[in-house]
Amino acid sequence: AVSLENTPVIQAGYRGTFLCVFLNRSLTTPADSDIAAVYVASSQDGVNWDVPQEVYPPAVGVTSPVVCGRTIPEWIVSFSARDPQLGASDNDIFVSRSVNNGPFSSPKIIYPNTLLEKGHDHQVNLIFDPNQDQYLAVWSSNETFPGLGSDFDILLSTSPD
Repeated sequence: AVSLENTPVIQAGYRGTFLCVFLNRSLTTPADSDIAAVYVASSQDGVNWDVPQEVYPPAVGVTSPVVCGRTIPEWIVSFSARDPQLGASDNDIFVSRSVNNGPFSSPKIIYPNTLLEKGHDHQVNLIFDPNQDQYLAVWSSNETFPGLGSDFDILLSTSPD
């Protein structure tokens, strides 16, 4: 299969570590339609990089990966996907965590009522607020929550962990 490698994002982390996340054809399955969020890490000030690995096995409709680090060697990757195996029937936002450049955890849906809603969630962005010791995520959604229309609006979620 031909490499896809697009939508790269990079984040500086703890003491000379960097993490780059991008979309690519799956590294583990042969189908050209299997898209995965892939990462490469460097713990040597960006001089040398590890072999690319998948954040999670290919998911249906993976788009818009982003990465966020904090002052300890921890990374959070978030992306949009519509994979029923992850519990999504529409585009939802997922997060996955890695500590010490290790493997990422299984993706979790970013907000608890996602299985009840049918709006499409896209274009997530993450930041870590060291003053509140929490992550903040913003994304675009056309969910019709009370007070919101059916057009796209910006939603926000915080996480203490």
